[in-house]
Amino acid sequence: MVLARDLHKRIQDIQIQIGASTRVAHLEKEISTLTDAVNLLVSKLEKPIPEDTSNPYEDENGKTKKIDRKAIPEDNDEKWKEYLDDNDELDADKILAEDDEEEPEVEEEDDEDEEYDDEDEEEEERKLPDEEPELASQEWEKKHLKNLSGYKEDKEKLVHGVAHDWTDRDDILADNFTVIAKRVIFYKNKNYSHLEHIEYLEIRCKNKLKYITLTNLLQLILSITNKRKKLDKLIEFSICNTKYEFNHRTKYVVHNLINFFKKVSKLKDSRFSN
Repeated sequence: MVLARDLHKRIQDIQIQIGASTRVAHLEKEISTLTDAVNLLVSKLEKPIPEDTSNPYEDENGKTKKIDRKAIPEDNDEKWKEYLDDNDELDADKILAEDDEEEPEVEEEDDEDEEYDDEDEEEEERKLPDEEPELASQEWEKKHLKNLSGYKEDKEKLVHGVAHDWTDRDDILADNFTVIAKRVIFYKNKNYSHLEHIEYLEIRCKNKLKYITLTNLLQLILSITNKRKKLDKLIEFSICNTKYEFNHRTKYVVHNLINFFKKVSKLKDSRFSN
């Protein structure tokens, strides 16, 4: 009985050892396979990628490819690559210079109260067909002015006397080169909308010749908005040795003249020397 039990135990120990050896052998095989796969991946990653030295403008035979110019899209915006600088912006509709003098430089001044139209809006207005100018009414009650575009309460406080026309009082102020402020109501085209707009124009400068120039330009604008000037020919205005002409058949001619006034106001005083 004792011998049988010992023999059975020895057989079980041998079976356990054989099973363990089999598992170890299987694990060693798996490890070996995984190691080979890792080594293969590393060798591929370390292998340098060949550089493409082919010429994209040559075909397989080494001949230069032909370019299909019809397939190249035309650049419709080519004409917009060169923009006018601040000096050249003085041309509202059409400007004719009498001599070859360089356009005056514009002073860099910040005025948060003024709202200037961008170049796209001005260019849009220049493309509009010629037609009869449309003039807005200048006589509004103060309570209704608030409904118009561009109304500013602080600017209204600066406007004294007759806000929309030139008076004898303004002649006295001009003789003493004192600040003059006027309100002008006109039609403008903004975002393809036709609307009435208010602009506050001020003459405020130390240079006498510049002051006189702005006075004459403001009087011209007021004479048109108050329908005293006949718009039957080109509107001409001269600054020093340069003459500017505005298309009188433009619907928004007053708007163009006001933009011109604001730009002239920004010119350096040295440009108005005798």
